Amino acid sequence: MFSERLMAAGSWTLELQSTTPETVKAITDVGFVQVIVTSVRVDASAMPVASLLAIARYRGVFRRRSEDRLRWEGAGLAVLLGDEDGRGNTYIEDSDPSKRPVYDNANTSWIRNGVLRNGSGGANGITVGTGTASSATPTKAGKIEAGDSPRDVLNMVCDIFSTSGSNPYEWRLNHDGTLDVAARNTLFTTTVTPTTLATRRTNGFSAGSTQRLLPITRFDNIEDWESYATEVTVAYTPKDFAYGVAYVANDCVLATSGIYYECTTGHTSSGANQPPNASFWQVADEYGTATQGAILTNDLDGSDLVMRQVSSSRGARTFDDADAVAERKLGRFDDVDRRPSMSTAMYDVGRVCRPGDAVQVYDEASGLVDLTAQVDGGAGLVFPLSVRVQGLDWPVRKGMGVYTYTGTGSPTDITDSVVFETGDARVDVGAPRHLLLGDRPRFVAA
Repeated sequence: MFSERLMAAGSWTLELQSTTPETVKAITDVGFVQVIVTSVRVDASAMPVASLLAIARYRGVFRRRSEDRLRWEGAGLAVLLGDEDGRGNTYIEDSDPSKRPVYDNANTSWIRNGVLRNGSGGANGITVGTGTASSATPTKAGKIEAGDSPRDVLNMVCDIFSTSGSNPYEWRLNHDGTLDVAARNTLFTTTVTPTTLATRRTNGFSAGSTQRLLPITRFDNIEDWESYATEVTVAYTPKDFAYGVAYVANDCVLATSGIYYECTTGHTSSGANQPPNASFWQVADEYGTATQGAILTNDLDGSDLVMRQVSSSRGARTFDDADAVAERKLGRFDDVDRRPSMSTAMYDVGRVCRPGDAVQVYDEASGLVDLTAQVDGGAGLVFPLSVRVQGLDWPVRKGMGVYTYTGTGSPTDITDSVVFETGDARVDVGAPRHLLLGDRPRFVAA
């Protein structure tokens, strides 16, 4: 079973037959061998590796095997940027990077210098992808702590560069080993225009010309309020005020008095214009805060419930950045946590959706309906809800191709040794949040 997750490494398990040759078992005598899966078996020795990766359904790395070497386990490529224990090209001391862009084709950008760490030989073969936002502005400073892995820094970069809770920065690792970082709606275009319709109404039902049909055999839905927050407050740590620095508007500093100040007018600092000089500085809040516009439930006497979450951002250096991080975090916790999942018998579910994509889901019995949306399903109108795929769990089915690759030479086809699986694939579509039921009535005390 292979498990893919949005902005995470995921995991996989492969079972081999008892008759597997010793030469195949011995492949895993060395860790981090690559495992590649294709939807249809091909002659991998007759094509360049790049061509195989272009049609790959999955690419991951081997990390564990059973005593008889017939059960292999591993993770996705993201583990090369930092595993679950923080191992990777991990920082061994604190650093205080100056302002820099996400990526501007230079080694001073966050992606090249802070994540892939060009020049240190620690990118493990991962390179910048063409889907990475490329611009000299905006620029953001940040803080990297000892023990941070490149994946930790990557997540921090996405946090501080996000200016919208509904369209934050995200990242994606592609099968060719390239890393893309951009605003969500740019990185995953289906979040704007979904191209797949998931429904269990498949009898006499077909998707319209602009939709691919994902036939669903079962819907499950878990809901809880444990993570619900009405407000998120994020602390940040500005740099100490220093002389001879070219400050610009919105820069924040920590004065010797211990008070936070925000620059209002660009200038080069000196003894004459240091905080609290009101011509250049104003006192800044020590926290960024995001608050719900409409509270969804009440306290014991019918007033707005208060459930404030207080956290910090290691990377945020200004009040504006802390505010943006708070907004992004509130977007994760501002409603009941709904975790719908769908089961499908589709042979290759990855052909119609991948983690990060948005799909349209229509199922009246599960309440997955949006009366404001209308789609021609090919056999009548349906009113689907747009939700986002957070993860896929799928079996390796007979007909697929499985290969190993060490990074040199040609891949090795091990398909004949694989124990193929049966059963449904699972599609986790995360939390639809407000879209699920639209504007809901509040509970009002009698």
